[in-house]
Amino acid sequence: MVLLRQMTGVFLSIVILLGILLRVAALSSFKIYPDSYQSLIVAQNIQNYHSVLGYLGPQGMLYPDFFSWTRPIYPLLILLGDAQVISFCMGMLAFPLAFLLCKMLFKSSAYGVVGMLLVAVSFHHSVWGGFIMTETTGVFFIFAFLLTFLWQPSSKKF
Repeated sequence: MVLLRQMTGVFLSIVILLGILLRVAALSSFKIYPDSYQSLIVAQNIQNYHSVLGYLGPQGMLYPDFFSWTRPIYPLLILLGDAQVISFCMGMLAFPLAFLLCKMLFKSSAYGVVGMLLVAVSFHHSVWGGFIMTETTGVFFIFAFLLTFLWQPSSKKF
């Protein structure tokens, strides 16, 4: 049993290092992908107008032109710091969440390691994590949301 836990720890470390290497290799010097502008503009709107809606320059048109743009979490995170670093870190933080989710679903650490490996080597997750994009942040929050359904606090009383 102790050997199995040590092996799981070794596999987790290898998978995390592999994921870090893939993401560092995928970091783009361009940072901005055409889809990134929407999040950056909404972040600027929140900063300037305290709303997701704002104007594109003085006397400019209202953007986004409809209020159904209701995903301000990533633009709010952008206001906290470097957007590419936030995207990279959220991608890294998704690894342990994937492990926990698979481990809880299948009641096996081996499945947890495989789930984490799939996220670590995911082309989509690696490449888009190098840009200022919402994908890695979305995956992180989806895993966190799903874990809330499976999390069962201990019934022990302190």
